[in-house]
Amino acid sequence: MNDKEKIVHLTHEIERIHGRMRHLYADWAELLDTGVSALCKSDRGREVMLDRATWVLDKLRAEMAALNVN
Repeated sequence: MNDKEKIVHLTHEIERIHGRMRHLYADWAELLDTGVSALCKSDRGREVMLDRATWVLDKLRAEMAALNVN
């Protein structure tokens, strides 16, 4: 693989990761928003928020591990 092909490959990989992260962050923000709304509106809000926040934290940790972030 020559340098130009490497650049094209790496650029494609960066774009793929960027798109994936944008999608994941949007999903996670929506989950946290649901939890925060539940906190404000219902007696079950704490339980809902804890569930959503725990799920998001688990997913963030998995992504960090996949990206080798400490």
